[in-house]
Amino acid sequence: MLAAFHDEWDAAALETHALRRDLGEARTQLSQALYQHDAACRVIARLLRERDDARAALAEAQRAGGSAPGAGERKRAAPAAEAGAEGASAEAAAGGGGAPAEKRAKAGLTADVLEAMIACNKRLSKNRKKRPAPEGLAAPEDVQYYEVEDKFPVHQASKPGVLALAVLPGGYPGADLVASGGVDTRVNLSILSKDLDKRIQSLAGHKKKVLDVSFVGSGATSALLASGSADSTCKVWKRTKVCAGLELYADFELASTFQDHDSEVTAVCPHPTGDYLATASTDGTWGFYDLQAALCLAQMGGGAAGPAFTCGAFHPDGLIWGGGTGGGSRWHRPGGTGVVQVWDVKTQKKAAEMACSSGPGDVTALSFSENGYYLATATQGEAKVWDLRKLKCIETLHPMIGDQIGVAFDHSGAYLGVCGSEVQVYGVKQGWECVATLEADYGCIPIKKGCTPQVRFGPNAKYLAVAAGDHNLRYFHA
Repeated sequence: MLAAFHDEWDAAALETHALRRDLGEARTQLSQALYQHDAACRVIARLLRERDDARAALAEAQRAGGSAPGAGERKRAAPAAEAGAEGASAEAAAGGGGAPAEKRAKAGLTADVLEAMIACNKRLSKNRKKRPAPEGLAAPEDVQYYEVEDKFPVHQASKPGVLALAVLPGGYPGADLVASGGVDTRVNLSILSKDLDKRIQSLAGHKKKVLDVSFVGSGATSALLASGSADSTCKVWKRTKVCAGLELYADFELASTFQDHDSEVTAVCPHPTGDYLATASTDGTWGFYDLQAALCLAQMGGGAAGPAFTCGAFHPDGLIWGGGTGGGSRWHRPGGTGVVQVWDVKTQKKAAEMACSSGPGDVTALSFSENGYYLATATQGEAKVWDLRKLKCIETLHPMIGDQIGVAFDHSGAYLGVCGSEVQVYGVKQGWECVATLEADYGCIPIKKGCTPQVRFGPNAKYLAVAAGDHNLRYFHA
């Protein structure tokens, strides 16, 4: 009997050993197959890019050398074709954009991208809705005593108008970094602090007015800067250095240029992961980009048949994108109501629409609250607050501050700033009551037609940065 048990034990041990050996071999083969599949995908993507770049270079060469040169002209056209190809290659290398979007394949939102966004959503939404107010948040009684601490020029006085504003807390040693875009085609960087307010860098690259700017990522020293322009391009700038010796800098240089839209790029929207970016355009589409690969993954929207996008932003959790539209299509814009389109990023489909104005007019600005519950929109002469849980307007604000209005929540979600010829701050927990009315320049912030006033809160709502129709940046502080 013991001998029989011993034989059975030996057989079971041998079988277990064989199974473990086969399992190890299967795992090795699977890892090799996955590695080969990944390498093949990378090679295919590289070949597709090279093919599209070659097609673009050939098209450029044909335009430079003539569409159909005769036998006597081909010899003379060859140098021009070579020069065109070299120019296209140099442009692709310098701009990072390569061929326009309509000539390169869109990879789509891959499983890896969706997985990264879902993981980010779970991480951010876990404690976002129940988190306490941050320590040091400005109280309503403090906000009502804010006044202009400083006003300094950030753009050219000969071409007034600041069209975009973004704040990077701690982006400069001992101060916050502010990016602004203007009618003068420049993206300028300034610092805000109690001791020193000044412009420190001006970035030239766009050919027309800059319509939106935004910092991508929260790292003060590693954040990227994105800008959208009326020249139909989006540019991404990377940081090169923060300090050198005793002098402090915040140098940015051009990293890539995207040319996937046919019309003005009105919004650049960083994704909470910091790895992706969305752009919105008056051509009726919005694009989704992988910043590390410098590639447009998808382009969505109704195109020329749909309404033109005038602004946009990601929901704080990253799986919803909202885009404000104009009163009509890109080519024919009758007097219609401005609408906010809500898109599900995972399915790349429109999930809802909200009519934001009772009369003709575009949606000039929108802002999501940090807890993800509310969306603020601005149209001609009024601002609205929407409860995203019910897709219902819960508050309509009629501030007496002119027709052009900008809106922005602070990072804590406790305050909503509404800016026109004056700034009004509304308290969320105060039932959307106006807790402060801030005036500048003897009661008036300069307004210019076509320049939506810009308002941004500093950390813990300790200050407000405001820009509008002139070339100055205003800094409201207690």
